[in-house]
Amino acid sequence: MTDKRQHHQARISQAQQQGKSKAIEAAFAAALKDMPEDPVLLAQWAEYQFGLGEKKSARRALLHAYSLVPEGQHHLKMGLCDKMFCLELQTDAFKLLPPIAPQERAVETLVRIKILRHHQDDIGVRKACQHLIAHATLPHERWSQISALLLASGHPGAAIEAFRKSIRDSGATPAELNRLVALHIENDDLESAWEVLEEMPEEARQAPSMLSALAQCQRKRGNKDEAIEAYRRLLDHAPANTAVWSGLADLSEKADLPGLVARCQTVLKDEKIPDAEAMLLWYSLARMQDRLKLTSDAFQSYHRANDMMHAYYVSENRAYDTIKVEQTRERLMEWFRAEMFGPQQRDQGRDQPIFVVGMPRSGTTLLERILASLPNVKPGGESKALARIASDHHQEALRGAAPLPQDIDPQQWQTFADDYWANTRVHGRFVTDKLPQNYRNLGWGMKMFPCAPIIYLKRDPRDIGWSLYKRAFRSAFAYTVQQEFIAHAIKQCEAYMAHWRRVAPGRILTVQYEELVQNPEEVTREIADFCGVEWTPACLSPEKLDVPTFTLSEQQVREPINAKGLGRWKDYEEFLQPMIRALEGYGLVT
Repeated sequence: MTDKRQHHQARISQAQQQGKSKAIEAAFAAALKDMPEDPVLLAQWAEYQFGLGEKKSARRALLHAYSLVPEGQHHLKMGLCDKMFCLELQTDAFKLLPPIAPQERAVETLVRIKILRHHQDDIGVRKACQHLIAHATLPHERWSQISALLLASGHPGAAIEAFRKSIRDSGATPAELNRLVALHIENDDLESAWEVLEEMPEEARQAPSMLSALAQCQRKRGNKDEAIEAYRRLLDHAPANTAVWSGLADLSEKADLPGLVARCQTVLKDEKIPDAEAMLLWYSLARMQDRLKLTSDAFQSYHRANDMMHAYYVSENRAYDTIKVEQTRERLMEWFRAEMFGPQQRDQGRDQPIFVVGMPRSGTTLLERILASLPNVKPGGESKALARIASDHHQEALRGAAPLPQDIDPQQWQTFADDYWANTRVHGRFVTDKLPQNYRNLGWGMKMFPCAPIIYLKRDPRDIGWSLYKRAFRSAFAYTVQQEFIAHAIKQCEAYMAHWRRVAPGRILTVQYEELVQNPEEVTREIADFCGVEWTPACLSPEKLDVPTFTLSEQQVREPINAKGLGRWKDYEEFLQPMIRALEGYGLVT
């Protein structure tokens, strides 16, 4: 068959070189008459038809070609999917993309990533990248690109693995070491980040290209003065560096803020600054104005930053979609019904996560540090392990490639639990998992860990909403850029938690943030009792805990428990009416 095909391909190529359409069509006609079920020739015919503008004919030919590929011909299927993508049949390419096979070549996996990225399938992109890490040999530039893709899809651990491959043979430049440190921090691994810095000569560590990484590490370690010094030195070299301004806006002494505000405003007048950087600078400017009690100026700056961020999300097709959010919630509530859950099982002495959930900015970082002050409890930070397992299986179930939760057998749930621990950096008798948005994934968590304590932290939704509006988040929090979206997201959290409490009564302890900070001993004793650990006075002084913090609350939680954060929305009440009216409409405030 190969010889016959090559004969026909030679005739087709000769006719194409002559540029005579009749000869080309005659060559194709002869080839397809002789070999009507050859997928390679059909794909060539499709490409020719596409060039003539006959897109429907090209699509029919390509789909027919794909249907003729025998089982086991993985390389040919990948080649046809690539052809579909190139001929503007991206949806067909995505739907027909075969599962990754062990024999898949690196170039084919790169085709797979191209198709998956077009359809924003972050799960598929991550799996394809991990296949490359395990099996492929790629040039330096490719590994760097793979690392960036993994980081963008929320997998910093795999991004580090890919990035280390990119610098393994050629060595690392200062800029690449800076990136490696940033990746370790993104992965909540301050120890590894600091090791990279300590392995460098002092002169190299103090170079401008490394100052950003150094400042981040000092900041996460709680070394405020050292972080400010590094940020200020870098500012002299990079006056529009967004990480510098974010750090200085949070850490600088109040007396230094007026000068910094003026300097930031000067930088923002530069029309050459890209919008992606300018919007982050507006957040930093607003933060400094907020700290100076310049209420009107601060809100206008926050508003401008959020408008720019919203425009960015829209341009990237990642804007908050209330309908999709509600559909996802309703689907999960349908999947996880009361009959799936019995009473909380007795702890058999195995390692258990303690899930801390709630809205972002509700106080989960403080609660984690309180928990980590208790005996046999280690802080696990915002682990992505549960969210990844839930998201992966959710998407596969929607495609019919995996069973629905009610059809998963006990052994598979145990496999999920093992996978969870395999992808968690911290292990111990009790390990906190404080990814706030895991409130969506508690159905999975409760089935994987029937004994795991779950704590739901509530807070005045107006304080949560204002705190969210003030910060630049990734697209997973696209609701933070509009006040009505924030109210909607808070309502969704409440709806999820009402469902979990209904289908699994007794599994969840609800803690009110305001009560926690005003009556810490009473509330922390209740928390310790719920988790089955002994209460100690140490949990009343979580600021003394010597562990790094990787969230936006890193400065607040280094202070003693206090009520300073209560009611901060009131200073901006006149500007927050859209959010307040929406919250009232949802029955969340009166």
